[in-house]
Amino acid sequence: MGALIVPVAGFSQVEARLFGTVTDPTGSAVPDAEVKITAAATGVSTLVRSGPEGNYVAPQLVAGTYNIEVSKTGFVTARVTGVLVRTNESVRSNIQLALGVVATAV
Repeated sequence: MGALIVPVAGFSQVEARLFGTVTDPTGSAVPDAEVKITAAATGVSTLVRSGPEGNYVAPQLVAGTYNIEVSKTGFVTARVTGVLVRTNESVRSNIQLALGVVATAV
């Protein structure tokens, strides 16, 4: 008796990726910044941190429009809105943080 081979329709995972570099006003890398990437349509957020060279990557996102918020102590929180990421696409969004005001309480 021979084997019956039936082709099975598979699926490919459709995903998008958002990446970039977080820098200070001099262009130097800002490591360990918190990068919050929120889907505009759903409000679902992905949280990543920038690495030693200031780079961040948010893989496996669903295609759509995203808002990015980057924060780190000593800097003003930066926001970028309306970043469009299409299916099977990698989009770079570099973020520059401005220095924040350091207050001392006496």
